[in-house]
Amino acid sequence: MKKVVFILSLFAVPAVCAAGQDGPEIPVPGAPIAAEDLAARFNRADANLGALRNSLTWVSRDLDELDRRANNILQTHTADSFFQSDLDRASRDMSRRVEDLRLLSGEIKNLLDLAQKDPQLNKSAKSMDWSARDILARSWPTMQDSAGRLESTVGFGDPQLLGYNAQWLARDISRNARQFTDLARTAAADTKSLAAKTQP
Repeated sequence: MKKVVFILSLFAVPAVCAAGQDGPEIPVPGAPIAAEDLAARFNRADANLGALRNSLTWVSRDLDELDRRANNILQTHTADSFFQSDLDRASRDMSRRVEDLRLLSGEIKNLLDLAQKDPQLNKSAKSMDWSARDILARSWPTMQDSAGRLESTVGFGDPQLLGYNAQWLARDISRNARQFTDLARTAAADTKSLAAKTQP
């Protein structure tokens, strides 16, 4: 299965550090933020949200493929030595996406408090809004339904064939998919507000 690793950099050292430059200082709560620093935060959040959106391209297909393999194992009564490890990888990937989106949602709320009417900020906010709406469209119902089908198939399967941790992993994938959808709804609402608040 094709896996896309998404590394969130909201609170990590930005890409400029890879070139040997120092990262920006963390602003003191309540302290005024320079216009260029605020623009950089908007741009970084926009880039990270876009990267998360791109990372979802193959998720539903991969979950459907796991469901197909589970059905094949159960129908043929033939174990697949890689199935449980692939299921575990899918579970860890889904958990990471939830954490990525949780951090992004927190940053978007922070930006809402700092937002100003400005053409450049509005451009980034509109881009974030587009990404957030697309993330929601990809997660619900498609990704969430794929995760639910996988949970159902594995849940009724023989652990001796599917792996003794398979049921727990499939439940974890489905639970995180639902949680991701909830976060995506919040992010979509907040980016819409952000676009309106920055509109000159």
